[in-house]
Amino acid sequence: MDYDALAKLLPPHVGMLFTDTIHHTLDPAIDPANAALPDGYTVLVIGAGGGIGEYIAKAFVKAKASNVIITGRSPENLARVKGELEEMASRRGSTVHVSTEPGDASREETYPKLKQLLQDRYGGRLDCTVCCAGNITSINEFAPLPDFPCENFLQTMHINLFGPFYAARHLLPLMLQPPSTGKLFINIVSIAAHLTGLSPISYNIAKLAQTRLSQQLGETYADQGLVVIAMHPGSTRTPGTKVLLPAAVYDGKALLSVRFGFAGSRCAGSVGR
Repeated sequence: MDYDALAKLLPPHVGMLFTDTIHHTLDPAIDPANAALPDGYTVLVIGAGGGIGEYIAKAFVKAKASNVIITGRSPENLARVKGELEEMASRRGSTVHVSTEPGDASREETYPKLKQLLQDRYGGRLDCTVCCAGNITSINEFAPLPDFPCENFLQTMHINLFGPFYAARHLLPLMLQPPSTGKLFINIVSIAAHLTGLSPISYNIAKLAQTRLSQQLGETYADQGLVVIAMHPGSTRTPGTKVLLPAAVYDGKALLSVRFGFAGSRCAGSVGR
């Protein structure tokens, strides 16, 4: 089944046919290389040890961000991404200061550590926060409710909803005061926020709540200049979609046709326009 066929099966509010043109690859209009980031621009990408988060960090390097902080559970993955970010900047004739902070994005104690790192190394500057950490714990989450693993439900809620809440709670005080200037908070959400059936109940609820959290934050802090975006990354091959979809669909090119870098381009390429 390709994108258009699936879109016709789903209700209009899902938004798969909201526009006449559907982009699956980078458009020059949002190419991060054309972004005009101010000097000292500092971005934090939570969940950047691989997948979409890694490529969001790379997009900000392409946009010549001065400082990029990346988090994830695996120190080894973070070290790899850090090296690639620095090499990428060097090839482009620019420099970037990359910091890594291993940690579990689902646990609140991770975020005071990030705040302290930002204060110690960057003078408290944080222009953009991207919450990209997320997961679906296992295919068992499709089980009938009497058999549904409660611990899986809690894990999914903690990483997809509580994590962004903790990030906002601890990091917004830095973002809303000098020397920070960007005031951009991005939650990577999902089409699961708008439908049922294609993904487990815990993930659907968590992403719906994360989307509403984005709205609430944006409305609450709009008078202080904060811009909050709930961004759907597109139909991308990730560990989560590999859990959800049959192998023939996951390995095919028709449905999961969006490149990893697309979400990053939309994050970084829209700054400063």
